[in-house]
Amino acid sequence: IKDLRLWLGIVFVIASVLLAQGLFAKASVRQSAVIVTRSVPVGSAITQNDLKLVEVLVPDSIEVIDDIDQAVGQVVIRDLFSGDLLTKNSISEGTRSDLRLISVPIKAGHLPALQTGQLIDVWVTPSTDGMALPGPATLVISQATIEQIPELVDPTLDTAVTLLIKMTSVQPLVQAMRDGVIDLVALPGNRRS
Repeated sequence: IKDLRLWLGIVFVIASVLLAQGLFAKASVRQSAVIVTRSVPVGSAITQNDLKLVEVLVPDSIEVIDDIDQAVGQVVIRDLFSGDLLTKNSISEGTRSDLRLISVPIKAGHLPALQTGQLIDVWVTPSTDGMALPGPATLVISQATIEQIPELVDPTLDTAVTLLIKMTSVQPLVQAMRDGVIDLVALPGNRRS
């Protein structure tokens, strides 16, 4: 009887280890993604030599590019550094002519500490002064690039920043500026030029 309990215990431990290993394997599924092998400045076209296909763990919220041929010839809309994942939000389909610089007014007290080249999200909160009905804040542009910021920012005064965005994002951003108050939300941990 003692031997039977010992063998059942060993089988139970082995089954537990295999089950845990299977669960961990599912939790860490790797996928193919393209990374940048050297720095590529904003506005440059991507070449075959700039890219490498790797297997990485990527959160579901990030739309990575998984085909090198799809990325070659695209123009980057933010500075990329060696080892960065190439995402759909970091390139523009087409040429530099598909990118636009736009000045965005920021109300006093609504500008976080930013640097040129930093990625930000642009949010709008409709106000009673705009065309849209007052309501909750909505995301207008995800991962826009700061092109220029004022050298000195007085938190008690309105200011403006210049963003580099895709042509397709111009209309929603201009409409958002007319509809309410714009807020820039810095993405933590992103690199700056």
